[in-house]
Amino acid sequence: MNWLKKFPWLSLVLLLLTYAVFGWYYGSWTAWLIKTEAQSGWFLQENLATILIEFVGAFLVLVMALGFAAPIALMTFSVGNWLKNDTRAFIGLLIASAIGVIVIYWLEYLAQFTLLLGAASLFRLELQTLGCKSRQSTWFLVIVCLLGFGLGVFAYTFWNS
Repeated sequence: MNWLKKFPWLSLVLLLLTYAVFGWYYGSWTAWLIKTEAQSGWFLQENLATILIEFVGAFLVLVMALGFAAPIALMTFSVGNWLKNDTRAFIGLLIASAIGVIVIYWLEYLAQFTLLLGAASLFRLELQTLGCKSRQSTWFLVIVCLLGFGLGVFAYTFWNS
């Protein structure tokens, strides 16, 4: 019971609320997309399209949570081999410049992504400070992120239908 007192409740609530708001935002975008595409001859039924789009969103949240869990391993894997050669470094610099332009162009989405990253990182750090192993904190982070996202999508669907 001592671990229950030390558990990072504030970080957990912050992470849940952050992903719930993101789920609400994603739910509103899904509803707008379905309504817009239905007018232009959508080939899927509305319920099926909504479920497919929300599963894609849940998959993206899963990938983001797993990416937040092991950022150093991902960066080492993706960047480590690119900088061994001058030509690859130049191509990497061009790609980084293009990504920089895209980031500046879509600053609103970068801010949302940074907020999600910050909440997930805070919760993961507090879990590791509590003494959780890396795999335990990763799965706990994934479950909480998906739960928050699902609650946000459900809340939007429930209150706006």
